[in-house]
Amino acid sequence: MTPDEQTFKTQCYVKISLDISSKCAETAFALNMNSETRKKLIENSHEHQHKDNLQQQQQQQQQQKILMNITLKNRKVAVINFHLFMMITNKPTMNKEEFSELNSTDSYGSFLMRIVNEKRQYNVHPCIFIQSFVTYPISMTKILCQLGFEPLPLEVGTALFSKTVEKFSPNYFAIMKYLWKTKGFWSLYIGVDLNLIHLICERCVSYNVLKCLDKADPGKTNDRLCLLDYAYFLKQLTKQSIARCVGVTVARPFRTLLCRTVAQLIFDENKYTGSVFRRFWTAYEETGFRGFFSGIVAELIGEMCFLWISAHILRYLRKMILEQSEIKKKVRRTELIFPAFATFLIPRILKGKFYPFHLVATIMAVNGSSLKVANPPFYPIFDRWQNCYAYMDEIKQFDRGRKMFNRVYKGAYESLNGKLYALPY
Repeated sequence: MTPDEQTFKTQCYVKISLDISSKCAETAFALNMNSETRKKLIENSHEHQHKDNLQQQQQQQQQQKILMNITLKNRKVAVINFHLFMMITNKPTMNKEEFSELNSTDSYGSFLMRIVNEKRQYNVHPCIFIQSFVTYPISMTKILCQLGFEPLPLEVGTALFSKTVEKFSPNYFAIMKYLWKTKGFWSLYIGVDLNLIHLICERCVSYNVLKCLDKADPGKTNDRLCLLDYAYFLKQLTKQSIARCVGVTVARPFRTLLCRTVAQLIFDENKYTGSVFRRFWTAYEETGFRGFFSGIVAELIGEMCFLWISAHILRYLRKMILEQSEIKKKVRRTELIFPAFATFLIPRILKGKFYPFHLVATIMAVNGSSLKVANPPFYPIFDRWQNCYAYMDEIKQFDRGRKMFNRVYKGAYESLNGKLYALPY
């Protein structure tokens, strides 16, 4: 054996002997320790554990309070406070999925759910009735314009975004002023009782049907699931569609009576007057039970097409924003600004596309009754709503009554005393 190997061997022996001696000393100290010192050490260890447990419980309670106090208005502030609390307490922060779900109140998912599964559109708050009562003259004027009531002469001018010369129908407020002067102020509120009943019936029925569907299939609606899981999105949209269809169908008789009550203003008739029950009986005598639901198919087609197409478009836009690269700094700003603009613009564009179905539903509600506006030469008698749709397409009047202002008229007209008047046929 070389001298170097001998020195290394002796060093190892010395180190092992030192370790053995230190352990022996520790065991000797532990054996010589009396019972009192042992109890004190055990109690101190238990106290430290108890304090640690209390601190952990307090921190968890504080975290739960922060999460429970989150509201629609201060969600973003709460997220910041939550992260600051986690940093101060040296706890691990939330992962990206939890943070994005907590921070999605002002994001596009919430805007999507206002169309897919939002119960606020079925609200029956008193303010809704006050708003409906105040704006009823506009709704009543829209029904008259949909039926072809144009008492004022056409105006000639240039279109808003072009230099072409067009003929324009008077705006709603000019027609309301004409009705006030010729038929009295209360003519603007004829049928307001039926309008309120229709509103209550449609909203309450839709809300209760949606509530029953939620009980049959429990589970909270989740914005992220609607974006990530297409099957879940379709399930929520189907619930909304069923509730909407049932509400519109049940409230359709009141809508039919409303249209007929308003339509009698055109030729100053008094057939649909008196109580609601009397008007129901008059409509039943003229068109039977089937007449209460005349035009319901056209209205449901318009509602469902608008609901499904708008929900799918908004879902696609939201997914497109989320799939953008996180490296871009303007993604978060775009995510907050663009959804509000999209949800404001898209429904208005789509409502214009499906407006002909609602126009046909209004005409069919009156058609077949004994009112002059529902018979030739004002309108032909339609057996089905498809015939009415084809007739309105033939005379190019699908935009009738859609706008309050800038109402370009492209239909037939006649000249009386040097002025042009629109013809409804």
